[in-house]
Amino acid sequence: MGRHKLFLVDDSVAIQKVVQLTFADEDFEVEVASDGAEALRKLEAYRPDVILLDVTMPGLSGYEVCRRIRQDASYKQTPIILLVGSFEPFDEREARRSGADDVLTKPFQSIREMVNKIGALLTGRSRAEDEESRQSASLKSATRERPLVIDARPVEPSSSSAAAKVDAAVMANPIAQANLGRNCTIIMCHLLLLLLLRSPRTF
Repeated sequence: MGRHKLFLVDDSVAIQKVVQLTFADEDFEVEVASDGAEALRKLEAYRPDVILLDVTMPGLSGYEVCRRIRQDASYKQTPIILLVGSFEPFDEREARRSGADDVLTKPFQSIREMVNKIGALLTGRSRAEDEESRQSASLKSATRERPLVIDARPVEPSSSSAAAKVDAAVMANPIAQANLGRNCTIIMCHLLLLLLLRSPRTF
């Protein structure tokens, strides 16, 4: 398995350095952006496994950037952690609406806590993707193995066919029904007569 790719979006150079140094020892590749617009541009080429996103930045807020990232179906399972300063306002309801998974307070009180939280989110993402793959494979297998059911119901004649029209006309007309019965009787008598004439005489 290759190195995990972490994408940090924060306008603080000090935070960028801390994150880069911390995750260099954790076998992470780290990419940084200083504002929301730059982050959205870089996302087209850089496909991160986890995103750290500052709430308060020049231009687009972290909430708005998070919302736009979630609009891309390929990032629906990517963990996104919001970063908020200790003395900065934080809107928890807006964070939930934007689709963020978690929040960390700056400056980081515990580097190990940050590393563990990101590791736990990545593990949860892998499990969710595995479960989604298993469900998809199960559905495909069930579709392949489903027996072919043939409808054994008798085929009804089309109401527009000539035979159907004749049958309907005969059934609706009593005189036609009587004529049909008489004609059938005459035909049967002719057939019996022919059989008698062709059969050898026994007397």
